Amino acid sequence: MGGKSGGKSAPRVSAPEGSDDDEDEDIDDEPGSDDDVPLFGEEAEAAAAVAGINDADEDFGQVLSPFGTETFSGADACWAHAESNYGFSLQALKRSIGSDWSDYHRIRLVNHLRRLGPEVARREAPLIFADSPMWTDDALLIPVLEDDLLLFDGGDESQDEEDAEIDKGKGKSKGKLGPSRDVLSGTAGYQSMAPDEELAKLRSEVASLRQLLASADDDPSRVSGGSEHAATNRDSAFATSPKEAARSLQGAAAVLRRWLTERPESIDGRTVLNAGCGSGLLGLVCAQLGAEKVLSVDASVEYLGMAKELAEANGLSGKIQLLRGQLADEEAAGVLGVACDGFLCERILQEPRLSATLPSLLSARSRHWRSGELSWVFPRFASLHIRAGDFSREIQEREALHQCHSLGELDLSSLAADIPEPLKASPAIANEKLHSEGRLASDSVEIFGPLDLSTATPEAALPCRVPFELELVQECCVTALLLELRLELIAPMEGALAAALPGVQTALHLPAADASPGSSVSAPLQLRGSEFQSLRGYLSAALLPGMSGLEVAVSMTAIRRDGNAAGMVDVCGTFQLPP
Repeated sequence: MGGKSGGKSAPRVSAPEGSDDDEDEDIDDEPGSDDDVPLFGEEAEAAAAVAGINDADEDFGQVLSPFGTETFSGADACWAHAESNYGFSLQALKRSIGSDWSDYHRIRLVNHLRRLGPEVARREAPLIFADSPMWTDDALLIPVLEDDLLLFDGGDESQDEEDAEIDKGKGKSKGKLGPSRDVLSGTAGYQSMAPDEELAKLRSEVASLRQLLASADDDPSRVSGGSEHAATNRDSAFATSPKEAARSLQGAAAVLRRWLTERPESIDGRTVLNAGCGSGLLGLVCAQLGAEKVLSVDASVEYLGMAKELAEANGLSGKIQLLRGQLADEEAAGVLGVACDGFLCERILQEPRLSATLPSLLSARSRHWRSGELSWVFPRFASLHIRAGDFSREIQEREALHQCHSLGELDLSSLAADIPEPLKASPAIANEKLHSEGRLASDSVEIFGPLDLSTATPEAALPCRVPFELELVQECCVTALLLELRLELIAPMEGALAAALPGVQTALHLPAADASPGSSVSAPLQLRGSEFQSLRGYLSAALLPGMSGLEVAVSMTAIRRDGNAAGMVDVCGTFQLPP
């Protein structure tokens, strides 16, 4: 995918064998060693490189591109390839940030791109600006990939430009994102440090930040609702507060602003409905660009309070009307009438997943939006995709601990990590997390779409016995199905303005094949890809009463690789997804 590769192909990255902490015991007497500094990555190569043992022409190590499977000998080659093949210029981004650019910027950028995954990163990277919310996200200081050399190899830091800035007294960081290079290393700056000292200091700081953030996450005072709730929050890819929601939508707001700026007739004097307004950020953009009125509706008092605060802070409260309620309510329909030219839904952008939100959104659009040459809907397109998922590692660990042979058959299963409960759904797992943990057990297949949200009916967003067939990866063990709702913000013909949100998936954890219908299911499904070639089945979805959620039914058959029809396995399950 993308352009031509400028490096070597590396479909999978893993830590080198034999590079464990025990090696530190043999380094005490080596010149220049530092046992107090935990080395990341390819320890032997890195230590030799900073000590000057290798020739200058030798590789520092393999740097994996955030945009594909290519690997490079250093950061410079990696970013040059990204610019020539995918249109992302690191130097242009650094120039836009200016003298505030620091190592923390680079670390956040790399981890952000890793989290998105190569396919989404290629689309999203050109939309990263100096004011993007990622620069204040401390979670991005934690490495997404272990031994990620791109975190530590800053490449060409434009030495002459930095020296000139320091000479003019501009070398110090003025931002709040963390120390700049000269602040991190004292008055002399990184430029005066030896290479091994610079590398060791960076690694030590990242390790300290990682430990600090991990400790904060483990603080019981920050968790409510018990361990199950805590695990859900840690795994969730969605914002958990109005402020986080507003920050997460800055990229979408920038796309909307650019699109409307090129079409002023579509916003000047128009009425816009923000159905499920969340924090109201997109409504602010519309009001600022000349909308006569923005009607913002949401059921959450907390989110409406954030929307009110933002409107007042920007002097736009006179144009924005905030209403509390569900768009499915007849009372809300009577208040709003059929009046809007522009139709927004921040909630579905904030939480792009299969739920009752999409059919509810389409129902509201049919009542309140008037179609016309200058009318528009944002987001514009939606499609649903399915693939097989592998959560077998936790299951196998629990089984191994159930009878611990090394400890006299003691049952230690309670020490194992929590396993997904069959017939339950995990509604928000980031694609990058699934990819990095090896959870993807098949390719993705489209269930429906792309739906044009300006014309689609609510029924079109509810698949009814839609067939699917998934070819399984031999090395994986299928325990779940993964559903992904993909949104396109603008019509594909809009070129650079077309952008998909970072992908998240809903996991439907399947019951064992021998579970009888209506029984209390305790055993999870485990279908080994080495034995089974494919899954063939059907998927249906229906709204629960009052649009309180979505019920998804799955029925499928696992086909054996040896073609033995008698060995095929039938699996079915019904899942309730939250609204």
